[in-house]
Amino acid sequence: MSQPRFDIQTAAVIGAGTMGRGIVMSLANAGVQVLWLDNNPEMLEQALVVVADTYAHNVRQGRIDEAEAAARRARIAKAADYPALADVDLVIEA
Repeated sequence: MSQPRFDIQTAAVIGAGTMGRGIVMSLANAGVQVLWLDNNPEMLEQALVVVADTYAHNVRQGRIDEAEAAARRARIAKAADYPALADVDLVIEA
């Protein structure tokens, strides 16, 4: 029995802890636009810095170039609140 395929273009991740950061980066690396929400705005800001630092490290290591790092960062956006997540294709709570 075959399963239907899903065309996921946008996703939301709720939670900016270690698991949330990894999920956000995996989605962005795969070309998916990601909205990121956490009930603690400071935690989300810190997580965005960690993600940017990780991409910068990947550039320094030669794993990706700066253009790819910038493209991946551009796929990640903060969400203001839960209603902002209404139109995404996938929501993951981390």
